Amino acid sequence: MHAAYQIGQWHSLYTTLGGAAAALAGLLFIAVSIQIGQIAKSPIFRARAWGNTFMIVSLVVNAGFVLTPQSVTALGVELCVPAIVFMVLMSRTMYLVVRAGLHLPWRPFVSIALNLVGLASGVSLIVRRGGGMYLVTLEFLVGIVWVMYGAWGLLVAIAEEGGEVTSVVDSPSPLD
Repeated sequence: MHAAYQIGQWHSLYTTLGGAAAALAGLLFIAVSIQIGQIAKSPIFRARAWGNTFMIVSLVVNAGFVLTPQSVTALGVELCVPAIVFMVLMSRTMYLVVRAGLHLPWRPFVSIALNLVGLASGVSLIVRRGGGMYLVTLEFLVGIVWVMYGAWGLLVAIAEEGGEVTSVVDSPSPLD
C-alpha cells in the first residue's frame, strides 16, 4: 500500500504538527484574551478571532485523529467533519456580516477554500485516491500559516483602530 494511505508512517510528523498547533492555539487564545475588549466591539473582529481560533483548534483535533489507531476510512470520515462544520458556520457568519450591512472581506473565502482541501483530503482517504495523507499534510501546513497570518492581521487591525500603530508604520522597514 502506498505511504499516502499508511497512517502509521505519519505518526512522528503529526506528533510534531499537533504539538506546534496546540502551542499556537494557546498563544492565540492569550492574544485574543488580551484584546477581548476591542474584539467584542466589532463584529468583523469577532468573526476573525472566531475563524482563527476554530481553525487552529481543528488542526489540533485533526492531529489527534491522525494519531489515533484506526482504519484509513475512519480517519477520512473524521477529517471531513471539522471541515464541513467550519464551512457551514463560516458561511453563516459571512451571511450575518452581509446582512448587517458590513463589508465582507476576502479572508473567509480563503478559509473556506482551505477547508475544502481538508474535505477533499478526507474523501481522498476514504476512496484511497487523490493524495491521501499528503493532501492532509498540505492542508495542515497551509492552515498553520493561514492562522498565523490571520492572527497577525487581526492584532494589527485592532492596533490600527486604536491608534497604536503610528510609530510602527512611520519607522523604516528592516527590508528597506
